[in-house]
Amino acid sequence: MESDPGSSVPRTETQHYQSQIDELKAALQETQQALQRHQNKLALIDRHSARLHEATSLNQLYQFIVEAVTGALPLDWVMLCIVNQEDYTIEGVAGHGFPPGVVRDTVRVLYDEDHPDEDILAYVWRTGKTLGVTDIRSSRHHQPTVDKYNLSGSSVVMPIGNRTGIIGTISILRPNPSGTPTPISEEDIHLLSVFANEAGIAFENLRLTQQLQQKGERLRDILVHVPAVLWEVWEGEEIRSLRADFVSDYVRNMLGYSTSEWLSSREFWLRIIHPADRTMVVQELETIRRTGERRDLEFRWQTKDGRTIWVDTSLLPIQDEGGETIGLRGVTIDISDRKQAEEQIFKQQQLLTHGFINMLEEERRAVAYELHDGLTQYVMASQAFLDTYAERYSESQEPIPEDLGKGLKYLSQAVLEARRVVNNLRSLALEDLGLTGALEQLLIEEKQRANWVLADLRHNIANRRFEAVLETAVYRVAQEAIGNARKHAETNHVQVSLRSEVATKTVPARLTLEVRDWGKGFEAQAKRKEYDHLGLHSMQEHVNLLHGSFEIFSVPGEGTRIRAVFPIPQDAVVAARSGVPHENDF
Repeated sequence: MESDPGSSVPRTETQHYQSQIDELKAALQETQQALQRHQNKLALIDRHSARLHEATSLNQLYQFIVEAVTGALPLDWVMLCIVNQEDYTIEGVAGHGFPPGVVRDTVRVLYDEDHPDEDILAYVWRTGKTLGVTDIRSSRHHQPTVDKYNLSGSSVVMPIGNRTGIIGTISILRPNPSGTPTPISEEDIHLLSVFANEAGIAFENLRLTQQLQQKGERLRDILVHVPAVLWEVWEGEEIRSLRADFVSDYVRNMLGYSTSEWLSSREFWLRIIHPADRTMVVQELETIRRTGERRDLEFRWQTKDGRTIWVDTSLLPIQDEGGETIGLRGVTIDISDRKQAEEQIFKQQQLLTHGFINMLEEERRAVAYELHDGLTQYVMASQAFLDTYAERYSESQEPIPEDLGKGLKYLSQAVLEARRVVNNLRSLALEDLGLTGALEQLLIEEKQRANWVLADLRHNIANRRFEAVLETAVYRVAQEAIGNARKHAETNHVQVSLRSEVATKTVPARLTLEVRDWGKGFEAQAKRKEYDHLGLHSMQEHVNLLHGSFEIFSVPGEGTRIRAVFPIPQDAVVAARSGVPHENDF
């Protein structure tokens, strides 16, 4: 055995060690090369996969998939077929390298229901299995197109699926120019499966993205064209400090302001509210924030060109996970046309109401004149005749018969009652003395008739006059209520109060009439059927005609209070306009 000089290791053993080292180096180099190839493939997969997800249309995605497969695998022919899962129609196809007509014929055979197992694509589509064949001519899944176009080689047909199922197939064909079939490698099949999976994900992502875009476009179209302003305000310790966070584009159509102007300052959304409505709106918003309940509000906005419009706003609280209100969302529509229509209707109703009340008063006057010129005259003539007869009878120094005396007494009372009825029907005192003067005279007359100990009028309108219709309605309600007290209350004390209240930001000007007695009272529910008999229905009708409110409060043994509230139109005060309402006995 030979040895190297200066070495104790035999030459043959050294060569053995060197051989092992060379083998290890070669294996390491091969491993490094395999690792590099693997890394290159991973980079290739990442690059092509990323591109798939950049597609913005189906046709672009089809093309990207074909390019990804042909770029990653040494292939000449690739075919992609995507199917609509609902009606089994072809949604899209793309190919590379196949002769013209192959894709069309293959798709036709794919849905040949008479021969479902004769086609490779049909088999993969129906089973969801990957099918690889070394020689497509010898496959039992024979394709008519193979013979028609003289195709040969190794093939793999792989399903493309997503969460909804199989959506298509991707087919590759590697020709065999030498005539000897060579199967497609497992590595290439694995790489193809990676692209098939990425394709399925890309199709799903694109579908969801397109749906989201469609919904976004639809929402933008709604926000722009639906005649409503959607807006949100967020983050603020108090309502006035809430920050405007969003407003829809329709704000320009409604108010003339751009979205940037709306969002330019924290309180812009609050400043455009009409000053007369601002306090009310802030109070309502505070209530929403405190209670977490939605509300509908009507108020006025001021436009950029100085107009004032009426709006209806549905307000919803925006709450965090703990239920705390952190913002508000509003949907606002312009109701100016509706308000104008309501105002016109209200004016027409006022005209009709005034005409109706005036007609009633004219009827009362006509009846009064009929009574005065007819029945009353006969009663007065009868009284005069009997008075004359009684005087002549007394001259004979004979006592007047008792029946004659009673007849004269009743006739005298009938004359007084006829005159009272006539005066009440004509309301001459209202025309001559005004509302307070007429009420004072009415109260004096009723006090005398009922022998009340106390009957007083309290008011704060001094010598102010209102339009005739309003004064007439108030007088008729008071007349009926005082008459009821005389007839039914069994009381010694009646009080009438008349109070005028100026308008505030939330309450319009109004005139409140109250008639109270300290009599026997009654159960309001029990007397409801007797409203017509008691004149209560008539009082309520007078109040309702002028859009007022009417209430009755009564307790057995404690008395009754009737309260009628009449709104005062802006033009209802016709005299002493400068007189400021003052308290008198209130």
